[in-house]
Amino acid sequence: MQHLRRFIIFPIFLLISCGPKLSYELKVTSITSDSRLRGIEAPWEHDPILMLDGNSKTNWCADGDTATITLTLQEPIEVEIFQILNGIASSGKASLANAQVSKLKLTPFLAGKQNHEPITLDFKKLSFEGNGTPRPETLKLERSLKGDKFEFQILESIKGSSSLNVCITNLQLGYIKNDKEEFYPLADKSILTSKVKEYEKAKVHHSGWSKLIKYTHSGGILNFCDYQNCMAVSMNSDGTFTFGDYSPTNPAPETNIESLPTFRKTVTGSYKLESITSENGVEISYKFYDTNGIELTELWYLKVSKKGDKEYDTYKTMMGENFKFFDSQANFLLSLDSKTDNAFHKELKIFNTEVPLKWEPQKTMP
Repeated sequence: MQHLRRFIIFPIFLLISCGPKLSYELKVTSITSDSRLRGIEAPWEHDPILMLDGNSKTNWCADGDTATITLTLQEPIEVEIFQILNGIASSGKASLANAQVSKLKLTPFLAGKQNHEPITLDFKKLSFEGNGTPRPETLKLERSLKGDKFEFQILESIKGSSSLNVCITNLQLGYIKNDKEEFYPLADKSILTSKVKEYEKAKVHHSGWSKLIKYTHSGGILNFCDYQNCMAVSMNSDGTFTFGDYSPTNPAPETNIESLPTFRKTVTGSYKLESITSENGVEISYKFYDTNGIELTELWYLKVSKKGDKEYDTYKTMMGENFKFFDSQANFLLSLDSKTDNAFHKELKIFNTEVPLKWEPQKTMP
């Protein structure tokens, strides 16, 4: 019996003493930050994932001079060295404009729990080689840290000449092998490529949104229509909007207009951009008063659709023979979508093809 106990205890001892198997790659689950500059208006510019792409022309920036970045991994690693390409490293001028990290607290977690005391790291201002290449700064940790999640809390930053927003171009975690510094490579670069593809689509939605704002702000009124009804839309760059009547373009004589769920009066109010994503397009919140004087806030979605998209096929089917009049090489196909179905209006998906792809406001002569 005593031999059996030894047999059981020995492998348990090995598991405890060895701990989880360490990876020699960054198997990234996510990298997030609690602050991001222009995260709503242009989320593709300063996504935290850009700190892992090794590109000195892309970066993450906080909306302020402090922030916390969290890197979560599928498998734990052991960190002995930390490398940062500080600030905005695309040029010397850009590096001076924005704030840079001067003090950072590194905290490791393993299996959901903090497993080491944090380490505080001090960094210098970004410098460049004679040919303009930015110099990354590498620091050896006072002790190694094991974890499958790491928090990088920016405690202090060096002020920029024109902005307090602190930025980081690249981060790398590494170890020392045979007295040589080694850095963990990304195990799967598709996390970068998929994010780039997602943002390319989001940029298309944003482009249509920007052109719509310019078009209507200069005095244009757009008709968004479905197969039988149209709604006049005007949106201004100051955050105000007007929705006209949503009603049949050519109602049949027997149609009871009052029975239609519709904007039966012109609606004015304010709007706010909430987010831009590849899937939902431009998410906009509209505030206005209903016919009973009650203030409503609704989310609407503006999307640019191209051949192969669901909305594109919906519009093509809806228009039938008239679809041939839509020139996709010259105009956006915009859809305005409201999921709300209430007494004031029904759930809507309406389309517009009037906004030119290359339209710009006409310049007035002095």
